Amino acid sequence: MTASWTQDDIAALVDGSLEGPAAERVRAALAADPGAAAVAARLTEERALLRAAFAAPLAEPVPPALAQTILTTPGRVIAFPARPARSWRPVALAASAALAVGLGLGLGFGGPGAGPLVAVGPVDARSALHATLETRPSGAAGSVRPMSSFRDATGRICREFEVDGTIQGLACRDAAGWQVTTLIAGPATTPPDGFAPASGDPADPLSAVLDALGAGPPLPPDAEAALLARGWR
Repeated sequence: MTASWTQDDIAALVDGSLEGPAAERVRAALAADPGAAAVAARLTEERALLRAAFAAPLAEPVPPALAQTILTTPGRVIAFPARPARSWRPVALAASAALAVGLGLGLGFGGPGAGPLVAVGPVDARSALHATLETRPSGAAGSVRPMSSFRDATGRICREFEVDGTIQGLACRDAAGWQVTTLIAGPATTPPDGFAPASGDPADPLSAVLDALGAGPPLPPDAEAALLARGWR
């Protein structure tokens, strides 16, 4: 017997984009077919996890500078430079260490009950940085802002982050927890329009460190959300 539904049909129904006779057909399949019902339950759960993971960023107001640019330049296409593909060419770790000025640097921020510093090494489980790395999706606003997540050449999960817009950092997660591997101090660079492209700055000094790690491409939002929901496991 040929099934009267596909996973795409069920996904469209769960998302609310399927209407009319097609929606009625899929609802009937859910009532009669346990396999269809199981797919619907899984997709509904995944949708709820994604909505919870990205609720905060989606609720953020549009930055005034971005809104002004869009409203005052109708029809203008703004070109954002793409970050070059990360090569797997080995970069001398000594050169990367020279960029990682945080190896001997403590930076002032923390959370309730946490120490006052963030530095290269294990991340205090009571700190604001730990809470950010463990629970917040990339792009979420805050004094500690996660920027992207990826896997390195060994398969570890790593996350880029910023502190107050002036410190770049990199932390990777292993069996012992999160470890800050790199901190790069320097003033934030603000483009003339007042906002920065999400693709990053091609001249970013952190790029050499990413190359040395064999960093893969940034995880797409749905993959990151699934890992967040599972505690990065």
